[in-house]
Amino acid sequence: MRKNKILLLIFLFTSYQFFAQDSIALSYENYIFWVQKNHPIIKISDWEKNIAQNNILKAKALLDPNISAKIGEKRIDNTLYYTQKNIELNLPTWYGIDFNIGTNDLAGNKLNNEETKGVLNHVGISIPLARDLVYNKRRTAIQQSKNFSKMTFYEQEMLKNEILLEANFSFWEWVN
Repeated sequence: MRKNKILLLIFLFTSYQFFAQDSIALSYENYIFWVQKNHPIIKISDWEKNIAQNNILKAKALLDPNISAKIGEKRIDNTLYYTQKNIELNLPTWYGIDFNIGTNDLAGNKLNNEETKGVLNHVGISIPLARDLVYNKRRTAIQQSKNFSKMTFYEQEMLKNEILLEANFSFWEWVN
């Protein structure tokens, strides 16, 4: 019985060598797939495409609403000089017009004469009359990032096509 098990193990280990593939077949489709998936320049161009998309998002962030707050107080020897709370919301638009709303709260015993004690609310609009009328920084940044993304996309496609063409020539030269 033990002799049969040993013969079976020897047969299994040696049959692997007898039935192994004697050649590796690589089809054209598999070759091109592996070139597209693993070529380092194609990987770098994909990363650059992601960077360009992220730059567009970064430029669009210039149009995001902005909220700011400032809170402060001055106290010396248990004497409250002032407490100040300023909260403001700024809403930028595509055309350079900014809307803002806010509140200022100032209280204390020893205030500057130029500042008003109490709560002041304000609503405002900022319209650039001559400056930034045609182009402003926000629109320019968004347009530049979109154009860079398009340029990056076309450059990447050209680069990928050149690499695939070279891989195509290499494959057929290797086959023949």
